[in-house]
Amino acid sequence: MSVADEPIDPNELPPCVECGACCNFADPRYAMVLAEDSERLLPEDEPLTHWTSGRCFMRVVDDHCAALNEIEGMSWCTIYERRPQGCRDAARGGPDCLAGLKRRAQRLAMGT
Repeated sequence: MSVADEPIDPNELPPCVECGACCNFADPRYAMVLAEDSERLLPEDEPLTHWTSGRCFMRVVDDHCAALNEIEGMSWCTIYERRPQGCRDAARGGPDCLAGLKRRAQRLAMGT
């Protein structure tokens, strides 16, 4: 069994602001930016978003959200206070969190 396949112990979850696992995804339509989200974003955040079929989404770079900053094993959202509602709704230990941890483990196991 690889590290990516091992069960996740909910008691050992990292703090959200140090993790960013829920921000790891390849689908460019994963994190939708709604109208009320757009109102929170600043003009300099625009390069972090993209439009597809008339809808706005967070841009994906290297299989994670473009707003995610990763340095030396630490991850954090560069727009945390302005992040979209869908990101705000991702609860620590919830389904999105656990799925993100698995995606990140798989990405790290593949060396990307």
